[in-house]
Amino acid sequence: MARLAPLAFLLAAMLSVLAIGAPDAHADGKVFLSIASDPSGSASATMPRQRAIIAFKDGEQRMAIDTSFVGPGEEFAWLVPLPSEPEILPATEGMFDTAAMITGPRVTGRGAPLGAIAPGVLIGAIVLIAIWFRARRVAALFTILLTLTVVYFWLPALGGSMGSPMSKVDVLQQQTVGVYDTAVLGGTRSDDVVTWLSDNGIAVPDGANGVIQDYLDRGWVFAAAKLRGQAEPTAERRAHPLQFRFTTERPVYPMALTAVGNESIALELFVFADGTASANGLEALTSFGVQADLREPDERNAGSLLRSRPVTIAHPGLVAMASELSAVTRLAGSLSARDQQQDIPISIQSKIEIDPLFNTPEARSARALGGAATLWIVCGVVWLLLASVSGRNSGQPLLPGDSSRLLWTVAVLAPGVLVGAVMYKSTPVYRGEIGRGASMLNDEKSLEIISHIVRQELVQSSRPSRTEVLDVVEAVLADEDRDFATGDSPLHYRIEFNEDETEARFIWHDLIGAEHRVVIPLVGGDPDDEATP
Repeated sequence: MARLAPLAFLLAAMLSVLAIGAPDAHADGKVFLSIASDPSGSASATMPRQRAIIAFKDGEQRMAIDTSFVGPGEEFAWLVPLPSEPEILPATEGMFDTAAMITGPRVTGRGAPLGAIAPGVLIGAIVLIAIWFRARRVAALFTILLTLTVVYFWLPALGGSMGSPMSKVDVLQQQTVGVYDTAVLGGTRSDDVVTWLSDNGIAVPDGANGVIQDYLDRGWVFAAAKLRGQAEPTAERRAHPLQFRFTTERPVYPMALTAVGNESIALELFVFADGTASANGLEALTSFGVQADLREPDERNAGSLLRSRPVTIAHPGLVAMASELSAVTRLAGSLSARDQQQDIPISIQSKIEIDPLFNTPEARSARALGGAATLWIVCGVVWLLLASVSGRNSGQPLLPGDSSRLLWTVAVLAPGVLVGAVMYKSTPVYRGEIGRGASMLNDEKSLEIISHIVRQELVQSSRPSRTEVLDVVEAVLADEDRDFATGDSPLHYRIEFNEDETEARFIWHDLIGAEHRVVIPLVGGDPDDEATP
């Protein structure tokens, strides 16, 4: 049993390092509820998350907002304070998801390979066997062989998202934008704005009146958007994104109205400008140069462009906003209710690159194991050298007796365990869903293949109907190992039909958001037309 003790110790030490691989245990404004949902007018929708894309150049700011909120009812209004009268434009969720993709951190899944880890583990085991069972010659032979193997395999790895005429408010414009009925309101008294909102069925929560007055005193206006939606009162839901284009001396993100009745908020800004952006309370996660790619989709390799310098923007919505700008900064932070009481001015400095490299959890574990294995090799070789020198000088090899075996075992194992643990704790790891790695290239290729299969199936159908198009797409997607969602985000697809339904388009977005289209003529089209990719 005594001789089994070192094996148990070795197993425990190896497992302690292997356990390293175990995982660790959205312009702003305010969403108001309808009077039907809140007759008292005292309640307020909370807004836990917001994302915004901001593009600023020569006194003009474009700002697209994606916000989530929690509150009861089926009707709500979104009130956004702005420093000047805006043009209101539609936006899509895919613009934000693409911005998150191209500004996501670099993530590597590369760690020390098994060929680097296994020799170190084996050498450590063999040396311990020699210590405990006095098999020095066998240990020396295997150590030499495995060291050569390590030199061969391991060293290369070292490189390793309305209107009411009764109110006195100035209604500067009214229009329908996407799913919203929108209006731009101006005036001098907050009571007029509140009256207008009430006349349009919107309940203004307690505390908003003073904030609205402060904005009006500064000459700001309010963009109001009204929408219907269904959800449970406690469920978090997303307002459909909107985009605002307005003039301002310096870029700003209005926050003060959000603070009314709100708790903490997770805020993320993607700022496109001719320099690196910064803002109080937000951390710059990444910042680097960008360029718009206006080539046809089939002339690109999105996978390589995702990791190029400057980083490529190709999503149509982002290109429309930021094609003339040369840099993007991703700012993020969690703001308390107090932090939200002031607007967030955004400063633009000279361009600097902020682009840290992160590891996947698996790569972090592999690197830590590789470091541990290296020390086991070093300690094993050192011990054999000491044993050999001791044998020549004293005639007795350095094979310890029973009282010192445990000490030598610790001496061989402990440095590797310590170095492995330090490397594990100090290696930056990224657990987010989106990072600029190569893990999604296979999905991109799958979508490309799917689009060609859909085209072949439908061309053979000779002028398919709308129903046939939908059935074929559903059948082809059902054969895939994973589900592809609909939309305009990276690795999403959608099907569009022209107005007279003589043409269908299967559209998918690659990793940088660029559109790829397959066009299929439908029943009623020109028989001489051909489907084109």
